Amino acid sequence: MDDELGTTEMKKFSYLKSISLSLTITSLLLVSNTVTSGEIEDSIKLSAEKYKSGDLYATVSQLKSALHLVQTEKSEIIVNALPEALVGWETDGENVALNDLFMDGIKVEKDYYNDDYDIEISVIGGSSIISESFSMITDKAFVSASGGKSIDIKGYTSVLSKDDDEIEIRIIVNDTTLVILSGNLEDETVLLNYANKIDLDAIK
Repeated sequence: MDDELGTTEMKKFSYLKSISLSLTITSLLLVSNTVTSGEIEDSIKLSAEKYKSGDLYATVSQLKSALHLVQTEKSEIIVNALPEALVGWETDGENVALNDLFMDGIKVEKDYYNDDYDIEISVIGGSSIISESFSMITDKAFVSASGGKSIDIKGYTSVLSKDDDEIEIRIIVNDTTLVILSGNLEDETVLLNYANKIDLDAIK
């Protein structure tokens, strides 16, 4: 019995150590922001090896690490798909969140600004919470009741809505990703310009 308890405790320690290593890797990935397909394939292969060896704690930890690598690669694609600042506008770059406390999936945000206005572009992908709302977003009755109108952005279903000076465009990409552009603007011209400069095909 003591030997069994000792083995269990050793597995728990190994699991906690793996989590700590995974978190360290996560921090480094967010700093370096580079992931290769080889790293992802190796991580998935290692997960299978841990499972075959019967080490389920390590399998779970390694699968989480592999998932994070995949999500990091996807976030890099999304970041590169976002437009540069238009003439007369500036940006401080992107913020990336992977599996935070409030959602699963990936969220990338980028702010644009000039002396008078601010615009935010948010891309949320792979989130079950967001995907469940797609049918409501595209429902014509809901869109009309909320003061919006259906539009087309580069062939993707989109909704343009206005609330006082706040203008918002929501674009559904491949039923997996939601792109939201919002800004306190006089009209939708600039927002539409930014929307049409996003590489939507790349982020689907």
